[in-house]
This record gives sequence, C-alpha cells and structure tokens, in this order.
Amino acid sequence: MRNQMVGTFKQAAALKKMGANIKLARQVRGYSVSVLAYWAGVSRSMIYKIEAGNPAVSIGAVYAILLQLGLEKDFANIAFRKDLSTDMIGKNWRRRQ
Repeated sequence: MRNQMVGTFKQAAALKKMGANIKLARQVRGYSVSVLAYWAGVSRSMIYKIEAGNPAVSIGAVYAILLQLGLEKDFANIAFRKDLSTDMIGKNWRRRQ
C-alpha cells in the first residue's frame, strides 16, 4: 500500500509540473484558453484540467494541445531511450522465449 501511495504522489507531482509547463507555454505564446481549445479541438474545461494536472484527461487531448503549441516532439520522446530501440527490444524478447 505504501509503494502505491508513493507512486501516486510522484504521479501527481509529475502531472502538476507538466500542466504548469503547458500553461506557461500557452501564456508565453499569448494564447487564451478559448483560442487554444478551439485550435486543439477540445473544450476549455479540458485545457483547465490538463493545466491543473488532472490525471483523468485523455492522452489524445494532451497531444492535441502539445501539437498546437509546437511541442509535439516532446510528446514523442516521453519514453524514448537511445539504448532501447524497438529492434533491441524485439531481439531481447525473442531470446527469452
């Protein structure tokens, strides 16, 4: 139970930081919530939820917002590691069978 709580706290902190970064990116670009919501095809309330770090938002909505902010490359690198290419993962998996 304790490990689950630690993970939950880490998750909440990471989502709040991501939301704050998205909000800052929006503000630096001078976009209102209404304009970004329109361009991204999501509701204003969805923008507010993402910026607040709400864990219940869809990953598609987050991507749509990042795309409109010009940050889609950051999304593609979320779980990327150079030492773990898809070729290496496939080879390691085949060896373990």
